This record gives sequence, C-alpha cells and structure tokens, in this order.
Amino acid sequence: MTDGVPGAIEQAKDVAGDKVVGLFGATVMQQALPLGLVDEIRVHVIGVLLGGGTPLFAHLDAAIGLERTSVLATRAATHLGFRVLR
Repeated sequence: MTDGVPGAIEQAKDVAGDKVVGLFGATVMQQALPLGLVDEIRVHVIGVLLGGGTPLFAHLDAAIGLERTSVLATRAATHLGFRVLR
C-alpha cells in the first residue's frame, strides 16, 4: 500500500463488501477523520490511566462534531458510540 490511509480504507471497503471496516489506532484515525472517511467512532473507557501512548484526537486541525448514539456502562468499562457529523 503506497497511497496512504485513503487508499488503504478504499481497498478495505472494496474487500469488505457489505461488512463494516474498522480503523484501529490513533494515527490512522487522526488522518481519516479530517478527510471525511470516518462515519462512526466507538470509544471504550476503562478505569486505568496508562500515562503514555498516542492520544486519539491530539492532532486534529479543526473541531469535528459528534452525535452520541450509544452509552453502555459495565463493571469493566464504559462504551461510547458517536456518529461523525458532516
């Protein structure tokens, strides 16, 4: 894959057909969000602070609106779903 995140996502969608394509990792998400390539975001929050890693939304140039679509709180985690507003 030499044409970056947009090409990789397009190829994944072609292969997936009717199935959902998931993006994992902060740097991929930071590239795909501003390009309008993300329809939905799911965030899973657990009760542990690691103090390291790549922040999921640290390098966005502009605000991106989200609409909360789901919240599920369990003993282990809180699961949040958002639709990306365009």
